[in-house]
Amino acid sequence: MIIHKEKIAFIGMGKFGTAIAYRLDITSRYKIAMYSRNKDDVEYFNEHKVSPKCFHECKFETASATDDIADAVDKAGIIFISVSSNGIKDVCEKMEGLIKKNAKVIICSKGISENYPFFYSEIAKNILGKKANIYVFSGPNFADEIARGELSITTLAGKNLIKTKLLSIIFRSTNIKIESSNDIIGVQLFGAMKNVMAITVGILEGLGFGKNRIIRTLMHFVSEIQRLSKVYKAKKNSAYLAAGIGDIMLTCFDEKSRNKKFGIAIGRGEKIAELLEKDLVEGYFATKAIRSMSLRVKRFNKQSLKYINALYDILYKDSKPAEILNSVEEKSE
Repeated sequence: MIIHKEKIAFIGMGKFGTAIAYRLDITSRYKIAMYSRNKDDVEYFNEHKVSPKCFHECKFETASATDDIADAVDKAGIIFISVSSNGIKDVCEKMEGLIKKNAKVIICSKGISENYPFFYSEIAKNILGKKANIYVFSGPNFADEIARGELSITTLAGKNLIKTKLLSIIFRSTNIKIESSNDIIGVQLFGAMKNVMAITVGILEGLGFGKNRIIRTLMHFVSEIQRLSKVYKAKKNSAYLAAGIGDIMLTCFDEKSRNKKFGIAIGRGEKIAELLEKDLVEGYFATKAIRSMSLRVKRFNKQSLKYINALYDILYKDSKPAEILNSVEEKSE
């Protein structure tokens, strides 16, 4: 008897996509196809059934890899996009006209574009079509812990809550607990803001400030998130999701956070350009994007999002961190 397995495609073979793909592959319920532009990575994976760059202890059972995106998404009912933020538009353009009619596209990348439209879900819809089934996967997760099978929680957001809950069933035999939401904009907004907040926390820590000052600054950021949420019609209760407060807590206070480590290095006087050469820091780009977003809101002025603007000045105008952050605090009295 031949049992048909639903095909799930993963666009991008980075750490996060690989971790999710592995947990789904070992359930033996799905046919996993992974896509990478790197032919050497594809050949290595197909020969050894492990990622060439991460989680070498995680051996896949039946998954295959390809450097042909058309082959990867062909007949796939579910497509995960897990690429760097600046690659979202590119992969969507490559998939245009290739995915099947009812395919569900799940965006795992966190961030916001600095150009309109700002949200990745909207960019995907503009390219793949207004009827495209777009979802966002976001939460407080480190890829290595997911790969190891540690219990995790994340938010899956889509336009229709019932359909989103049905889609989440694919994770029922994994270590990932899914909470469903229909606030696709709010989940993306928090996914970008938590990285901005983590950089600021890192800068303050690098400058030698204590936890009281750090928490005070975070509370100001919460107020700025609320202002943005109101403008872009995000739902208030999304703050309590895993993609909200859960991801903020993890990214701001765990030492593995790339954005926090980036901020600590800035606070200690390291050069931003040199740090960016070493690693991709999503919060660096998100800061500029959120500032661009705020400039389109007529009722906002520089004081409406003064902490975001302060971080922008540090990252893009070479302002002195201690001087500008202290100045903002004085104006908040």
